[in-house]
Amino acid sequence: MSQFINVSKSIPILCQYKNPTECLQTIRLLNSPFNGLERMIYPGKTVEFKALPEAYLEVLDHGNITTLLDKRISCKKLEILENKLDYFAA
Repeated sequence: MSQFINVSKSIPILCQYKNPTECLQTIRLLNSPFNGLERMIYPGKTVEFKALPEAYLEVLDHGNITTLLDKRISCKKLEILENKLDYFAA
């Protein structure tokens, strides 16, 4: 059962996730008022989304026959920082 957080103290952040595998992946946003986010991500593709820093992104790998929970990543680790973008733009 997921635990809900105090939304009034959190400000959504812009996050980015890239599928580094050769398999199709499903991502789901957990522990957030944006829980409705569920997307299929093709190999090598990137998705941007808004989430609370306390939220987690659940990543499921779709192999040939099975679907496995690969990982849960803190959205704080996926945050796109403005100075990060400036660094790569130069």
